[in-house]
Amino acid sequence: MNKLTPNPHQITGRDFLASRFHALLGDDPGLEKTYTLTLACEAINAQKILVTCPASVRTHWYETMEMGRGHTRGLDVISYNAAGDEKHRRGLRDKYDVWIGDEAHFLKTLTSRRTKALFGNGNQGLARRATYKWPATGTWAPNHRPIELYPVLRALHPDFATIDFATYAHRYCGAYWNGFHLDVKGA
Repeated sequence: MNKLTPNPHQITGRDFLASRFHALLGDDPGLEKTYTLTLACEAINAQKILVTCPASVRTHWYETMEMGRGHTRGLDVISYNAAGDEKHRRGLRDKYDVWIGDEAHFLKTLTSRRTKALFGNGNQGLARRATYKWPATGTWAPNHRPIELYPVLRALHPDFATIDFATYAHRYCGAYWNGFHLDVKGA
């Protein structure tokens, strides 16, 4: 297969990611984030890569890595739904150089099975098995609410690791008690 030629924004994205252990790639939809992430893996010479993504794009990841890297050795691609299932997780490695969370807005709910599977405590969370952690999506907050960013920020950014849900909700979402529950729809 022929290697792809990167666009200037992909070179910038590659350099940004490769220079950070934890970074969010938030390019707009259609800008080929998959290839940018592939380039970043090459830039750090990643040998073991774990990609979590919607099931519908798993094949696209293998194809892009094959075109970008020339091979798919060391690449594990698992859907978000499968990541939440222990039987599918058993075949995965204990350590990775890179974890990529494609369409990471799927991890917007702290209590969802997939978010727990990726960001769980200790080595239980798949993302925690990797040295580099690069979630990516063009739609970070699909409902335009900052509360949707909390799980990813908490898992990846040291400033948010110690902030509990209520503190984050009050500080960034204008949360208030509405008589039934904590309303976090604000910004």
